[in-house]
Amino acid sequence: MTTEARRAPCVCLVTIHGIGFEQRPTANQPMSGYADVLHARLSRALNSGDGPPLISDDPTTQRPPQDGAAPGVAGPIYVESAWPVGTHNREAGLKRLGVWRSKHKQQFMGAVEAGPEAALTAQGLPIAHVALVYSHLEGESGNFGDVVEAVGKVAGAFSNYQNVFGAIHMAFNDVVAMARPPHRHDTPIAQAEPLTGQPSLRVRADAAHHLPRFGRPPLPKHEPAPSPTFADIVLQLQDDVATYVCRNDLRQRVRGFVRDALLRLIYREDVAGIVINAHSHGSVVALDVLSELSPFEARKIWWLITAGSPQRKYVNLFAWEREIGALREVGLRDTAGRNQAGDDVLPLRWVNFWDPRDPVGDPLRPVTLRDQIPEDYSDSETLYRWIDPMEGSLSHVALLDRKVSNVDHVRGGGLRAHNYWDNEPEFIAPVAGLLRHLVKDRLRGQTSAATPPSAATIPPSPDDTLILKN
Repeated sequence: MTTEARRAPCVCLVTIHGIGFEQRPTANQPMSGYADVLHARLSRALNSGDGPPLISDDPTTQRPPQDGAAPGVAGPIYVESAWPVGTHNREAGLKRLGVWRSKHKQQFMGAVEAGPEAALTAQGLPIAHVALVYSHLEGESGNFGDVVEAVGKVAGAFSNYQNVFGAIHMAFNDVVAMARPPHRHDTPIAQAEPLTGQPSLRVRADAAHHLPRFGRPPLPKHEPAPSPTFADIVLQLQDDVATYVCRNDLRQRVRGFVRDALLRLIYREDVAGIVINAHSHGSVVALDVLSELSPFEARKIWWLITAGSPQRKYVNLFAWEREIGALREVGLRDTAGRNQAGDDVLPLRWVNFWDPRDPVGDPLRPVTLRDQIPEDYSDSETLYRWIDPMEGSLSHVALLDRKVSNVDHVRGGGLRAHNYWDNEPEFIAPVAGLLRHLVKDRLRGQTSAATPPSAATIPPSPDDTLILKN
């Protein structure tokens, strides 16, 4: 029996952010990695209380916590698209998740060999956390032309997204959100900050910014501390979107890296299921990759979590694809249901967190922003659709939009309305509850390391959606 086959199965949380926010950890800089604060918050939620601890730090970390430090300090598993930094050695970075066998078995599961150096969890803990890092940014040369091209596309299609009065209202809300102080709770938020005094939403500083910065000099190439300032965040969001839309070379490289990382987890025998946690522009990359998986591979994706997703803007402004492809396998039931109008509706295990004051994120359920967000699956038309490859029939795709208020629960940082990972009551708590639910009802009760979950073998629990609504 191989080493990886003897390991207990785990649920793997895979975190994906925008390219310009994926800061790798810096030596001797606590909480410098882009997912460190998120991991610490999830660790506090999942490893404290009456129940047993559930989420593991990186078991092979080179950043061991000090003696007596709380779980979560060592951080998640960071997987680089290239290693060492500054090279193009792709396999050296991805082998942290295992390596493809030179001679595959007859079955697909087990096609990835994972030795002790590729362990995902510490012994006895059922949840692993992997944070992906795209090592190369958009390029060292200026790309102002990409921004001009993207703005031109937006100007030509903005009426598909929002009317003039809606745009003015949206801009006003954004300005108010920037200036509004955080709500004061009975329990000060500072008590929930044992590990860091800075926000999760920060621009990576391990490479130079590539757009003109309005007369300011660029950041040093290897500045250790990521930047949380408002101007840096907005400029980097602009940079990420412009280059991903206008440069196919970057788009293909990023997709290839994320796809390879997911496939290595999918084909590991000790990974029972995967939960995708995608923030901001990372949700666009995640959907691009997930929709192109095979149905067999997509069955191992148990849930999709998006936060501050600009996906509606991509659909309306850049004519991005609305067909979900293999994401159909993340459905709540094996066949599509019907709404009150008699149309097919396919509910997905997909929750989208959005803040009305967030200039980036939108609700993804209604077909237009002017429509009321339904609380059930009775709407007759949705933003996304699935086309049955056998019959050619169309099903509307329903997901769960969860409205939050980051400004009321996040302290510090330049763009609080877009900072979901620091919103403990409205993001961390429900995500931790979902992970806890998956471990209890799907991992320990109904799965094995050798049999990936699917709609045919795992009956959906009614708590799947209720746990995220409450």
